[in-house]
Amino acid sequence: MPDIVINNIPDRLSLQDTVMTAILNRNWRYNWTMLNQLIFDDNFFKYLLEKGGEKNYEKIIGRLLLHIKGTITKFVLYIEDGDGVLDVEDINHWLLFLSSKGVKDITLWKENYGPPLKLPMHLFSCLELKHLKLVCCCFGTPASFHGFLNLVSLELSLLKLHKIKKFGEFFTGCPALEILNLGFNFPPGKVKPFTKDGGGKRSSNAFPSLKALKLTGIYLGNNIMLSCALELIRCSPNMQTLEITASKYLFLQDDDPTPAVSFPEVDYNTMGSLQIRSVVFNYSKGSVNEDYLFKYLLSSSPFLKKIDIRTLSSIVPSLFPRKLLKLQRAYPDVDINVY
Repeated sequence: MPDIVINNIPDRLSLQDTVMTAILNRNWRYNWTMLNQLIFDDNFFKYLLEKGGEKNYEKIIGRLLLHIKGTITKFVLYIEDGDGVLDVEDINHWLLFLSSKGVKDITLWKENYGPPLKLPMHLFSCLELKHLKLVCCCFGTPASFHGFLNLVSLELSLLKLHKIKKFGEFFTGCPALEILNLGFNFPPGKVKPFTKDGGGKRSSNAFPSLKALKLTGIYLGNNIMLSCALELIRCSPNMQTLEITASKYLFLQDDDPTPAVSFPEVDYNTMGSLQIRSVVFNYSKGSVNEDYLFKYLLSSSPFLKKIDIRTLSSIVPSLFPRKLLKLQRAYPDVDINVY
């Protein structure tokens, strides 16, 4: 087979199968050392456990990394709670190594049991990153960090934020960001408005390149959570798709007045500031805060063609769909579907 075919085979196999290609013939013996993608997922660790019987994961991963000769474009690490082996120091050393290899795609995924993974500081030295996914992690940005300037997509889920003092600064330090996916499991009181300087001064263009925004598990009955969602939308003037999945859980109060946040009336004289084309909203409860959100979206999006709303049917008021249809809109022919 031609080299262009052979060189693409390893990245289409599991890591363990790729290493085993060394036994095919003499010419294939070291092909695996040119791997561009290292995927240490749950299947990889199950395979090691079945073959070896002992949890010496850190030695195996360290050895594999040292044998890689080329550029590593993608690194995925799945951490099963209770391993007791993969500690912060191990991961820190690997990330330092990856930063010298020009890694562009990193996923760190810890099971949602026990304490979150304390993210190593060397992650912030991987300045060529284009894609970053963090699940069940806890971290604070070092003082010397000024953002991931090349980052295109960012996914944060089950993130613990109590260590981050300037959360907004972390986002606005990624000017090339096009896709943002946030999972809101943190206490609403920890969320601060997204500002360019991390202080009180707001920026209406903090996410100039953002095209797609996805918010998952957000509780819009809380005013600060609603404020956070509005701020993200308002600061993304070029966003085209918006997907919100609200929390399915019911709280004692549908619209939480504490902490109090005042929302001004939508100014119809400033209509047309957003580029949104489509909106998907899952688990709508038909709350007052949701009314405000839809009012803002409809009045500020002259290119909005479609809104799909999937409701919790046992909760949503019967007049909710009719109320939406009466809202003033920047584009008169928006297709609003309520399921």
